[in-house]
Amino acid sequence: MIIPYLAVYVTVGFCFLILPFLLLLIRNGKKRNIFVFISFAIYLVVLAIGVFGQIDYLEKGVKIGFVFGNKWGGKNIDYTFSVLSGRDIIFNLVMLLPLGIFIEYILRNKPYGKRIFCLVVFGFLCGALIETMQYILPITRTVQVSDAVFNMISTIIGGAIGRVYLYVLRKRLKN
Repeated sequence: MIIPYLAVYVTVGFCFLILPFLLLLIRNGKKRNIFVFISFAIYLVVLAIGVFGQIDYLEKGVKIGFVFGNKWGGKNIDYTFSVLSGRDIIFNLVMLLPLGIFIEYILRNKPYGKRIFCLVVFGFLCGALIETMQYILPITRTVQVSDAVFNMISTIIGGAIGRVYLYVLRKRLKN
């Protein structure tokens, strides 16, 4: 099945960038927490499709499928940053932005140093977990250490975006 590029951009943009911010506008704490949990679950599904699916960029759109058949483990690991494409860098820098936003939301009342530490650790662990799963599972994905590094940076950027948004939201609500 081929999905038009516009549908992919709208879905990813909504799930990764718009939905986390819209949820912060809900004033009722219980409702907000429920919607945050639901949006995080949606984010995880979209992330799983992007990480474990076989994505082919065609002229008319994107073809997403799951191709199993590689051997379990034993893939080559690329330790260099030499084979990165612009698309890979952008994808890996955007991929964990919502995770950083969610971490910032959850830890919003914690000290600054603890939040930064959690963003770095969770970003690194999630990037390492994703690459480890791509190495172990019989899917046709390459394993690159650079992806894990960019995932960690993505989480930190997401936390910064979340912090700025929370600051602006608090200022707006006070007025």
